Amino acid sequence: GTGTDPVTLSVSEDLDAIVSQIEAFVTAYNTVMKSIGDLDSYNSDTQQQSILFNDYSVESARRSLTSMVQRTMSGVSGSFSRLSQIGIKFSSLTYESGTDESGKKTVNYAVAKIPQLEFDEDAFRQAYEQDPDGVTELFTKADTGFGDYFNDQLEKLAGTGGTSTIKSRLSAMQSSQKLLEDRISYLDVMLEKKETRLYNQFYAMEQALANMQSQQTALASLSSLAASMQ
Repeated sequence: GTGTDPVTLSVSEDLDAIVSQIEAFVTAYNTVMKSIGDLDSYNSDTQQQSILFNDYSVESARRSLTSMVQRTMSGVSGSFSRLSQIGIKFSSLTYESGTDESGKKTVNYAVAKIPQLEFDEDAFRQAYEQDPDGVTELFTKADTGFGDYFNDQLEKLAGTGGTSTIKSRLSAMQSSQKLLEDRISYLDVMLEKKETRLYNQFYAMEQALANMQSQQTALASLSSLAASMQ
């Protein structure tokens, strides 16, 4: 009857809102992963590497973010314990064809790329229709749901606390920068002292040379005088 229509509309609107939030999450996730990829890239054609190429903290962030969305949530009791079961999963590998070393046999090989998270809205809606409480629990269950787990992991990875992976790395970089600055300052002082010493040695050599030239002139005069007296 008409009494159930508002409820149906409300559920539909709530589901649409959830879909929008998931789409925003997937977009944000892929943006972060692309940024990480850009920081840790190497161009084999130009042999140019990015500023954080092979940096362990960048690789740690990539691995952590990848494992987060693949994790099985063991603390939930509904039908779903993984995001992939409700339409949120990584895209399949891209394959290209080529020839082997002999140039005769055609082979297919996977193309390395930045992992892209995809959202299958139809699969999500089907999962929600099958077990709405299970989908809700997967995201919202305290401590063991994906929401709390993801927030906790992000805090460990990039939180403002001194123990987060990125914060610790930044602190280490700042310490290294301070050491380098101190070393540069020390070298500047040493170079300035050496420069002063070299200038002083140069002036002393000039003075010694002038004295020698003066003595040479005096000796030459004395030699001429001695010759004239013979």
